[in-house]
Amino acid sequence: MNDLLVESEISVDMPSRNHAVILSNICGIFYQYRQNYRLYSQLAINLNGWDSIPDFCVYPISPIKWDEDELILTTPPILVIEILSPKQALKELTDKFKEYFKNGVQSCWLVNPTLEEIIVFDTNGGKTFYHQGIIKDPITQMEADLKNIFA
Repeated sequence: MNDLLVESEISVDMPSRNHAVILSNICGIFYQYRQNYRLYSQLAINLNGWDSIPDFCVYPISPIKWDEDELILTTPPILVIEILSPKQALKELTDKFKEYFKNGVQSCWLVNPTLEEIIVFDTNGGKTFYHQGIIKDPITQMEADLKNIFA
């Protein structure tokens, strides 16, 4: 990952207060799954030369070596969650999802704060829209109550 990517993502996708609240809520909701999955927020990834920093992503459980660190992960997460920022175009995120899927990600969630909805995308191009109730990720089987995401 280069400095230009970091500067570009910071200037274009500047998180808002609502974005930050939703990300904090997602981290709290998914914390219960930490024994089966590694949960990351704002993790830099490089998938086959394509750089991204998803808002939240999930990997299979792996040991942590605290005396070693990685600045950029090169293996695809299982699940990516992106939160639409106030000045971000919806197409920008759907294009990112195409890249994620092309590079091995199995499930993507798009969180739309303005409409209080979540769209779950799958590798076959399917979309499931949630405006209420429990979201169950088809790959990880992790669940989240929509009202707690927008709490």
